[in-house]
Amino acid sequence: MLAVGNSFDEIRSSGKIPLSLSEEKFDYTESEFDENDDSAVSEGHIKLDKSFNFRGFMDMLTGKQKAFELAHQLDVKRGVSSGMDELVSPDALTEQPSNDEKAPVGAIRRVPSGARHATVGPTLEATPVRQTTQGRGSDLLLMQSTPLAKPATLSRTQPKDLLREKLIENHHRKASGNSVGSGQAQRDMVQEQKDLREEMSRLQEELAALENRQLKKDGEISQLNRTLNDKDMQLAELKKQLESKTGEVISQELKAANAHQRAKTLENELEQQKNKVRVLEKAMETTAMEVEAERTRLNKDLEQVTLEYKKYKVETGLRSNETSNTLQQIKGKNKILKDDLEKKTNEVNELRDNISTKEKEVSNLKNLLADLKVLVNELRADKSTVDVQLDIQKKELEAASSKLNSLRVEFDQLKNEKDTEINTLKADIENNWKKKQVRLEEVEAKCNDLTALLQKSYETNKELSVQLKRKDTEIGKINDQLKRTTVEKDSLRDFLEKAKWFEIPVGTILLDLFKKQRRPANGYKTILSEKYEIVGFRLTSDDELLNNLRQKVGSLENSNNLLQEELESKIKNTQEMFGSQEASMKNDIIKLSEDLKARSAMIDKLQSVIDSLQKDAAALLKEKDESVNKNIELSQHIAQLQEDQLQRDNTTFLELCQKNQEILQYNHEMMEKMHVMEAELRSVVKASNDLQFSISEKEAVLKEKQQIITDLQMNINQLRKNLEKLKGNPADMISFESAQRIYHNLDRKMYNTLMVDQVNQLDLVELQNVVKNIILLLETPFSKLSKKMPLVSIYLRYEKSLCFHFANKLHFQVYQEPIDIKKFTNDAYSQYLERHDITKIKHPLEICLEKLYDEVRSRLKY
Repeated sequence: MLAVGNSFDEIRSSGKIPLSLSEEKFDYTESEFDENDDSAVSEGHIKLDKSFNFRGFMDMLTGKQKAFELAHQLDVKRGVSSGMDELVSPDALTEQPSNDEKAPVGAIRRVPSGARHATVGPTLEATPVRQTTQGRGSDLLLMQSTPLAKPATLSRTQPKDLLREKLIENHHRKASGNSVGSGQAQRDMVQEQKDLREEMSRLQEELAALENRQLKKDGEISQLNRTLNDKDMQLAELKKQLESKTGEVISQELKAANAHQRAKTLENELEQQKNKVRVLEKAMETTAMEVEAERTRLNKDLEQVTLEYKKYKVETGLRSNETSNTLQQIKGKNKILKDDLEKKTNEVNELRDNISTKEKEVSNLKNLLADLKVLVNELRADKSTVDVQLDIQKKELEAASSKLNSLRVEFDQLKNEKDTEINTLKADIENNWKKKQVRLEEVEAKCNDLTALLQKSYETNKELSVQLKRKDTEIGKINDQLKRTTVEKDSLRDFLEKAKWFEIPVGTILLDLFKKQRRPANGYKTILSEKYEIVGFRLTSDDELLNNLRQKVGSLENSNNLLQEELESKIKNTQEMFGSQEASMKNDIIKLSEDLKARSAMIDKLQSVIDSLQKDAAALLKEKDESVNKNIELSQHIAQLQEDQLQRDNTTFLELCQKNQEILQYNHEMMEKMHVMEAELRSVVKASNDLQFSISEKEAVLKEKQQIITDLQMNINQLRKNLEKLKGNPADMISFESAQRIYHNLDRKMYNTLMVDQVNQLDLVELQNVVKNIILLLETPFSKLSKKMPLVSIYLRYEKSLCFHFANKLHFQVYQEPIDIKKFTNDAYSQYLERHDITKIKHPLEICLEKLYDEVRSRLKY
């Protein structure tokens, strides 16, 4: 028998079961005539097939194989073959001599079926080993392994193949030719028949138990299917929740992007509105400047016109004085014109005042100024002509008085011309005045329109400024929200990138799947299985199941050992019993053959019950027929009837074993499916729990981040308050103007040389250190420092200089040299730098003054 290895994990991982020498039991040889081709057993190691079952394997061992093993041992004792491998080699079928008749009866010795052959070397193997038989056929090691499967509890007291062994022995006894009968043999035959019936009833009960167990397994599988469906529904709900969460995150990102875009558009609109306001302001400034320039230019033109008119008036006065009486009428007319012109000038002045009040609409008066310029030019032309004529008249009056008549005629003509010119000038002035009034009205209307436009623009500017403030607040809120969302997104991404499960970067896998356009639902499973060779997670239930299996395997080993020992003891008993009764059984072979016929009839009846099971093993029946034919050729002394009976017996056991094996295989497959479904269910539950845990962790992280943000905002506000407190009131800061108000002797040059503004560049610690150093050096409390500083300044400016000047003059009078105060100061300063103790400085000036005092006192005595 084969002992179970160290652990079930080693069996499952390697697929092979090593043998242990201490637990090795008796082995049973497999011959060429074995009808069961068990593909699950190979040389060297036992490979565990998925359909292998311990109970079916034991049934085969205790049935068919033991019968052939016992027959093989009997043939070896009778000299049929020289070794075990000759049984299973195809050449042995023709080379074995039939020497059973030559061998003496006394020399035939039965070998117990459980006897061990001598082993060569310590190597033990799990399956029947066929070594090379050249020269050492007796040194064969024959062993049979025991597979790992859950066996059924055996309640019978003897092996179920005991009848088969007895039938084979009876067959060999019949072949020996002995026909001696015995009553004990008949009783044994009856007992064997009873055992056969009991064995068939036990097999039927076991089949019923297997069917009940299979029904229970089916019920458990259906219940597991229901639980699996429930878990699938829960997983689908979790997937929907995850998709909704991802949708919410994407919507938040879209909202943030839209808000950012909206903020940009608002900023662009605000910039456009600002540009429009700037353009309007520039246009207003340019129009105001143009109106002001136009007003000044019109004023200059009006002044020039008045000056020219005054000149013209003076010239006409001179001309009227020269022409005397002839020009009296012209003077009167000139006075009238003067009055008119004064009125016009007054009107022009009023017009100028009106223009000054309406500066923005004076641009339309350019045409009026052009008309005035034309009139002035005309007046100038008239003046030039009049001057020419007056010169001519003077020359003519001076030349001869004869020309007086002609001059009078010319004067009359001139008078008429002047009258006409004055009339035309009056008409032109009136027309121009009317035009000016019309233009002034137009300018007033335009000014009113411009003022309305300015009012509207002012109101729109106010509205835009209000909207701008509101948009600024909205933009601030949106930017804050965008910052929060970006911070949350970055924190979530960092968490996913750093997330690892059992040293596997699950977070990066999820991020890669999220970045893809097509996101498969189970993409992470393919990545884990392909890259990391992971198909699922092991639970504590798996460990418990493994421990239970180990315990069951241990109990099965113990039961297997007990059964094996019981089986060996019974086999030894049967062998001893048959060895003692061998002589008597030879005489009863003839009677036993008749009993075999009756028993074959009974087996036929039992065969009719099992015919339904023979349909599933037609191919195996053919192989079995071939093996039976080979057995008939090998054993020529065995009758056809007994061989048929043996064949039927073998087929019944084979079919029952095969059917049992198939049932166990189906049960094993269903158990494997159930385990697979349980593993999938556990993986699904694990994935759902992990997703729920990750969601809760993300929510906790979000809460922590929000709390951190609020704490940071509170810290920032506190820091701002502290900063404002440290900065103080900027209005109280000392500047040049405020210092000049306090210190009246201060000027800009002295202020710059003192580098007062560099104090503003110092930080708080430096300023505090400066003040503290002043307090420590002056040895003055802070409460008295503001009073002490002016005293120190008075001392440095007046008292020190006066005292030092007096001492220096006195020193010079006594010693004919001044006091070297710089040297003394440097010496005292070096002492301070060495000790940094202002109280322990030995100033050289003290010694110098004491000497001076002593010298002056000594001189005053004399």
